[in-house]
Amino acid sequence: MSAMKHAVARRRCALVLAVVLIILIAPVAAQRDLQPYRDPYERFSLQHPKSWQALFGVGATLLTLFEKSGKASIQVEYFRLNQPLDAERDYDLIVQIESDLIRERQPKSDQLKAWPMRADMPAVVIVEFTRPGLRGAERIRQFSLVKNADLFRIMCVSSVAEFARFAPVFEQVARSFAIATKRSE
Repeated sequence: MSAMKHAVARRRCALVLAVVLIILIAPVAAQRDLQPYRDPYERFSLQHPKSWQALFGVGATLLTLFEKSGKASIQVEYFRLNQPLDAERDYDLIVQIESDLIRERQPKSDQLKAWPMRADMPAVVIVEFTRPGLRGAERIRQFSLVKNADLFRIMCVSSVAEFARFAPVFEQVARSFAIATKRSE
């Protein structure tokens, strides 16, 4: 009986070690699969998966990235504010602006929630919600970044069922986003 317990303990240990290695190695492998993108007008830069297709935007949408199967996309939007905002001081106002705009643009949106930036993210506020999509319910995670009067939105979209699969990619792209310093200064 103790030999059997010992074998089970070894298998558990091997499984835990395998999981730890996957957690440590996966971000490094994913980092190699990223490709830099620099806005032609030098407003921002980011890194995205090499396998995703980039499409130059029109109007407020500056860039759209598509996953090859079409199951996920990322849009980068830009909006010039009437007055400069300070990310920390005006956090509540930024949350209100973004929440109101989502409700206006997406009247059937549901499960709207917002939370402040994390230390490892350039976003001021992160907003998440669901909405009806062409192929069923979609989940959107929006990373909103403010620098002076420049407001950038990184809109990450996938089906509710597939969202957990793409969330790490969305985080990686958002984490790599940088607003050009010369733009607002």
